[in-house]
Amino acid sequence: MVNLKLLKYLLFFVPLASLSVKAQNTSYRILHLEMEGTSDVRMEMIVYCKKKKKITHEAKLAAVRTILYTGTGYGVFARPLIPDGEITSFQEHLYYLSNLYDYRLDDFIKYVDMASNYKKADNNQGTHFIVCVKALQLRRDLEKNNVITKMGL
Repeated sequence: MVNLKLLKYLLFFVPLASLSVKAQNTSYRILHLEMEGTSDVRMEMIVYCKKKKKITHEAKLAAVRTILYTGTGYGVFARPLIPDGEITSFQEHLYYLSNLYDYRLDDFIKYVDMASNYKKADNNQGTHFIVCVKALQLRRDLEKNNVITKMGL
């Protein structure tokens, strides 16, 4: 019985701890979103990160998270691809999302452009990025891995 409680604790709180660690280091603000063609979403954002080596990865991660959990507000990807939220989806699809964030993120990024010089996240200064996400390809991958249901079903 004790082992079962420990297992439940680890399955529930370990993913939450990893989310909070990522959130402490970086924040972002979306400036502009637009469709690029019919399958990609281009976004301009300000990324606030204290570590120069990680800022480009954090910008990519912020762009993908926006498509997954917030949506664009208009067009084909107006609604989030995963409407349940990040914590719930991490609990249900821990392996897939960890793999996506850590190893497969570049598969869904068309391009990243650091539009300003790096600014350390002190005194509300951030670095301007332009990131294009392959949103349709991301959606198809989520469907293929049974994270979301197929469109229209």
